[in-house]
Amino acid sequence: MDVLFNSIDVRDLLSSPDIDDVNSPLSAPDLRLLIDRLQLRSVDIKSKVRQYILSHHSEFSTLFSQCSDVVSKSENLTSQVSDLIQLISDHPVEAQTKAVIDEILVKNREVKEKRELLGLLNVILELSDILRFVKEEIKVGRVEQAAEALRELKAVLVTNNNEEKQPLVYELLKDEWTECFEEMQEVLLQCMDNAVWFEQENNSVHLKYQLSIRGVDGIELHTILKAMDAVGIMDYGLAKVADLMIKHVIMPVVSFRSTIVVEWINQESGNGVKANLKILPSADPNKVPDDASKLADFQKIVKCTSNFEASLKELMIMASSDDKDERLSKFADNVEVHFASRKKVEILAKARNQLLQSDFRLPEDGTRRNSKVEDHDNAESSSDLVVDLLFTSERCVVSEAASQLMMLVHGTLKDVCLSSSRVGLEFYHSARDSLLLYEAIIPVKFERQLDSINHSAVLIHNDCHYLSQEILGLAFEYRSDFPASMKELVVFADLAPRFQMLAEEVLQRQIKLVIYNLKQVTFRPELTRPRIFLSTVLFEAPLSPLNK
Repeated sequence: MDVLFNSIDVRDLLSSPDIDDVNSPLSAPDLRLLIDRLQLRSVDIKSKVRQYILSHHSEFSTLFSQCSDVVSKSENLTSQVSDLIQLISDHPVEAQTKAVIDEILVKNREVKEKRELLGLLNVILELSDILRFVKEEIKVGRVEQAAEALRELKAVLVTNNNEEKQPLVYELLKDEWTECFEEMQEVLLQCMDNAVWFEQENNSVHLKYQLSIRGVDGIELHTILKAMDAVGIMDYGLAKVADLMIKHVIMPVVSFRSTIVVEWINQESGNGVKANLKILPSADPNKVPDDASKLADFQKIVKCTSNFEASLKELMIMASSDDKDERLSKFADNVEVHFASRKKVEILAKARNQLLQSDFRLPEDGTRRNSKVEDHDNAESSSDLVVDLLFTSERCVVSEAASQLMMLVHGTLKDVCLSSSRVGLEFYHSARDSLLLYEAIIPVKFERQLDSINHSAVLIHNDCHYLSQEILGLAFEYRSDFPASMKELVVFADLAPRFQMLAEEVLQRQIKLVIYNLKQVTFRPELTRPRIFLSTVLFEAPLSPLNK
């Protein structure tokens, strides 16, 4: 079949070579020759086509059969499409379908709106239930839970900025929230008035830790403060208290150098603990005892004074209901408070002076590991500085400041055992504050020495270990002799970890300095001698942890 697709060049059928010349037309013989040759070529092509068709008769038969089937199916499809078009034109299904679709859209829109309304209704009911819960909680005195609920509602009802889109019922809920807030504010402010009140005549500030709200007892003060903070009225609630505190407490103390004392009263009625802050007028120093041992005799005077006033009341010379006539017994009671306040100042001043005057130098016989530090027959100045650690089998050299500080603390706690609970509590705080002075003064005073390899760092490290272990033993040593009301209040163990951490910090700083110096010696030989000598002097010090 290639002959059908090959082109015929007419020039090949002519004998004239200049056929391309347009000026030379074909002659009659050339035209006859061309016609004859074209006819021969046509006969040849027909013959070849006939032979090809005969040789591929089966394939052409199959092809024509398939074409016939396709034509038949096309006619059937045309007939079906025609029937469908006729059916559609007779029955307008598309109109009915569109109507159904539109109805479905409307129903879906209605369902969506109803769901939104139902959701809004659920939110409104939930908010209403929370407001009802707040009112009930306020009635039963659970103000903390009510305050938390009010704070959550505030974010929804009050601070929401989409006011234009809110329904009218939200305005009603907002008004109800405002009523609950005002009621809560009134209750909390009333509680603060009952918790803190001032007596100008006696220069006293009373503080109650457990309050009552609308007949419900046992409401703690910190619960009231949490509720005030939750609803955002802390500043407003404490403004009046702060103003009165400045007027009746701060100004008298600053102006007249008055003595302040806090009395802790355990109420037997079950209302918890009440604290009274009293501002006492200055007393004659000559009338105040100067030794704790003399307070026992002075207590007899106080008792006699109280009995004398009781007798005057029985004789109707003094009114039994008038506290103003009890000035003599109150003055006698306040004498021991003045004594405790003065002794506290003296103890802290003495501890501060000892710490500031200390030089933190090792004794001459304490610079070698195998020196006379182990000898119990040394001079007293050196033996006092070699101490045994309470909870380990080791000994170490401490500074004179640490030794004197612990002697002062022990002496103060011995005075606690001889004093009343009111005086003993002041002495106890004096002992704690004296120990804290070491932590506050020494690291700052010897900051430069701690940044170098120095004997002062060794002594500070030893002091902190010594003080931490002595502190752990204080309560075991003196608690049994403390006044009964103080035994549950006295705590020293919380101070021990602070000194242990300080000792570890000093040790780590010294180790880093030693490592740095050893590296300098290794890479700079010209500095070997002085640095090795300095390190030798340091590590010959009698410090067990550093030696390890």
